[in-house]
Amino acid sequence: MISFSLQPDNPFTRLPFWGRRKELATLYGRLTSDPPQCTPLIGEATFGKSALLRYLSDPDNAITPEDAELKSRFVFAYLDCASYADQGGNENYASARFWWDLYHALWKKLNTKDKCPPLEEPEWNALEEDTDFQIRLALEELLSERSERVIFVLDNFEAVARMPIRASEWLRSLALSSCAYVIASRHLLYLLYHSTNWNSPSPLWNLFSDPIYIALMSEDEVRSFLAQAKEQAKARGSAWGQEDIDFVRRCAGRHPELLRIACAYLFEQRLYQKGSSRSEFDEEALEYSIYKASGRVCSQLWKGLADPALSGLPGSQHDSRGASQELSFYQKGLLNVAQGLPAESRVLFDLAQYGLIEQVGGEWSVFSEIMRQFVLEQARMAVRAEPNVEKLPASDGNTPVKGLPNLSYRERQVYDYLKARAGAVCAREEIKRAIWGENEEPTNSALQKIIERIREKIEPDPENPRYLLAVRGQGYMLRE
Repeated sequence: MISFSLQPDNPFTRLPFWGRRKELATLYGRLTSDPPQCTPLIGEATFGKSALLRYLSDPDNAITPEDAELKSRFVFAYLDCASYADQGGNENYASARFWWDLYHALWKKLNTKDKCPPLEEPEWNALEEDTDFQIRLALEELLSERSERVIFVLDNFEAVARMPIRASEWLRSLALSSCAYVIASRHLLYLLYHSTNWNSPSPLWNLFSDPIYIALMSEDEVRSFLAQAKEQAKARGSAWGQEDIDFVRRCAGRHPELLRIACAYLFEQRLYQKGSSRSEFDEEALEYSIYKASGRVCSQLWKGLADPALSGLPGSQHDSRGASQELSFYQKGLLNVAQGLPAESRVLFDLAQYGLIEQVGGEWSVFSEIMRQFVLEQARMAVRAEPNVEKLPASDGNTPVKGLPNLSYRERQVYDYLKARAGAVCAREEIKRAIWGENEEPTNSALQKIIERIREKIEPDPENPRYLLAVRGQGYMLRE
């Protein structure tokens, strides 16, 4: 792994908002209808829902004339609702806090200090039972004084469904009289049930138009982004070739945050190796560095697949972190795709809608190589967590030791693939296609060298292997 501390002048440490023109065009069409339509943005974490909402809410941030025109017609008040989900069960406090923050976000946006002095902030340690009601009345008064339409932009909307049901009822009444909502959520609104009454859906959900799914970036947007990224890097002394662009695309796919991470690390690598030839470019080490840096993104996506709401079950607010280590229905489906195995059509449809898989050349694949490797690693860890996990022999061949030896990135990939199929013969072409993909398959001799290096690390006598065997004319097998 290459150790980087990203430099301040790295243009990919943070990125301005980019892309999403199709999604924005759909959203603009709905907001400019009469009356404006309430619209949900649905998608998994890390795909950029929050970035899109913040861009929409900032009147000074307009990339196109259409953006500027829309932002001149409406007042957008942004609020991140995530914190209201973690108030220690104090629903009254969460509700009052939500209404106060909503009121204050709009008051600041309207800049009405002279016309309407702000409401006095409540005593949070001594709340009255009707505090949220009083704040809501002040919010209604504030709305009534405006001639332009107000759009409340509510991020992480799941938390609102955990509040007392009256919060949803009040939001509905506001929308019917004086405002509209653009919200972001991981799940369709009819699944966001009130936390103490699973038979009562939120009264808000039928206010909203069809969801806009936020998944992978479009091919054109990714090509445009990488072309600009190449020029930005060159201007700062980090020259990229077409091989570098192809490398980033393979690692990150069309995921906006993974693209940013891959570009940031490639920028540093090329800056440090200025003037060196492509043959001196340690692509394997760089890919592993990007893989490690992308762990947070991949982990969020993987854990999200354990959410019961993906299966159409109410209760998405329940934290699945304490659940069984057994893989969920959707985690197993994604693992099958990562391993090139069949998966149910329903799983494929849902995973594709959320942007976790895509179809290339008639075959389903995980959206990026980084995520594919992460999924295979989770499967390996799940196997190791089971009782009676297989132990590898120590160098003397007698005393077993836990865990894997110090395998390199490619060695670990090949080993994990064989281990997942322990006891079965895996053809050479099958291994190469699964690990490298059809366009980058190595020669048989290159695969043989990797097999030999693995044997040196796991076999008591690498010259006479007992565990990793070659089957003449067929391939390789890792014994149980």
